[in-house]
Amino acid sequence: MDVIDALQSRHCTRAFTEKPIDRELLMKVLDAANTSPSYANSQPWEVFVVAAEPLKKLRNVFIEKFRAGIPMTPDIPMAKLWPEPYKSNIGSTGAAHLEHLGIARDDKAKRAENLVKSLNCFGAPAVIYLCLSKELTHWSFYDLGLFSQSLMLAAQHYGLNTMPAAVIAVYPDLIREELAIPDNLNIILGIAIGYGIPGDLNNQFFTTRRSLDEFVRIKGI
Repeated sequence: MDVIDALQSRHCTRAFTEKPIDRELLMKVLDAANTSPSYANSQPWEVFVVAAEPLKKLRNVFIEKFRAGIPMTPDIPMAKLWPEPYKSNIGSTGAAHLEHLGIARDDKAKRAENLVKSLNCFGAPAVIYLCLSKELTHWSFYDLGLFSQSLMLAAQHYGLNTMPAAVIAVYPDLIREELAIPDNLNIILGIAIGYGIPGDLNNQFFTTRRSLDEFVRIKGI
């Protein structure tokens, strides 16, 4: 698979089979991602992978905490305000996803259960948690974004599917304890990885993109 094919075929997979990932294959994906560029070659990413029984334990506790009404407190707070046009992009995507699933916007019960599926790590057999030192600046968040994209494209190349999701990192204390993540690291993002279920309704939802003339400005060519 060439890089353009990987870019165009990658999409957020929201339902996975239970088929486990071979450790050697996972290491190939991570090794490819490790070629990502970073500021002054600082290579700031710290990676923790969880699967099998430890992941099952985390899933269960995530859902238990959510159903008990325990507040979500991610290491990196969720943005509360979005300017336009980004706010509209988010709103229209969320509305389209709910409509695709047949969930009414005012149906709080079904929306909560849909969130439970996310907290269940989408049923993926493994989750890759990406972390950064708390001493690092915004520059390193950019680097981690490059690493994340490289990881997902490498996964696509090797026949794996991914789902980058902030929601599977909203109870960082639980993750930190289970995976022995040092206190000096922020847990930034979780990427569920595995084999998607092709016929699942969740995996048949595709987001749209703005046209190039909406955000590209060119002068001199």
